[in-house]
Amino acid sequence: MAGVEFTLNRSGVGQILRSNEVQADMDRRGRAVAAAAGPGHESESRKGRTRARARVATTTPAAAARERKTHRLVSALDAAAR
Repeated sequence: MAGVEFTLNRSGVGQILRSNEVQADMDRRGRAVAAAAGPGHESESRKGRTRARARVATTTPAAAARERKTHRLVSALDAAAR
């Protein structure tokens, strides 16, 4: 592939990262991780200044205690790939 040049259109990439489609995908992935982690986990997604993002967190003391012991959120990350 010698001689091939590629110039990244940063503005275009930014538009994609902030698009409704990417936000919907982040929301779907966050909900999947929260569901796989079990009761007491909640997901939230939103568009930031530079990209759409999702966050999963514990919402109950029991889930927080379980997370400290078992690291359930880390184990649940594979659910985001489905």
